[in-house]
Amino acid sequence: FHSLLQEYPTLSVMTSLMGVKEILPHQHCALSAECLAPFRETYQRALLFTDALTMEAAAYDPETGNYGRSLAERAVRALEAGNHVLVFGPELTEATLTETRQVLLTLYQLDLAENPLRKQVDEAVKRILEFKSRQQRYNNGREGGV
Repeated sequence: FHSLLQEYPTLSVMTSLMGVKEILPHQHCALSAECLAPFRETYQRALLFTDALTMEAAAYDPETGNYGRSLAERAVRALEAGNHVLVFGPELTEATLTETRQVLLTLYQLDLAENPLRKQVDEAVKRILEFKSRQQRYNNGREGGV
């Protein structure tokens, strides 16, 4: 990844629902700000996608040792960790999506002096729009490269 991101710093990268033994052996990197921080600092223009948050691995809660995390909690943790795009798998139901959207909206709208979720969502939207703009320019032949 390093070589590609050095040459093409605006690529998209999927974060992993795997733990990193030397860093956080019992947490998924895609749901951990501590795990993603070095990557985000080094590759500040990359767009980060989660792996499918509906996967069973994302439901694992290292604090309780069981698979009880709701999809809404997974989505909140993924955004707080620094992901820009949330990915869901085919297991997603309309009811679960509605619940997750409501939780995210409620947390986003909290009137706090420092609302970390609002800050991260705003950053994610900005990054996605920048990525989309670059892709449109590239597709229109005005910008070379990836």
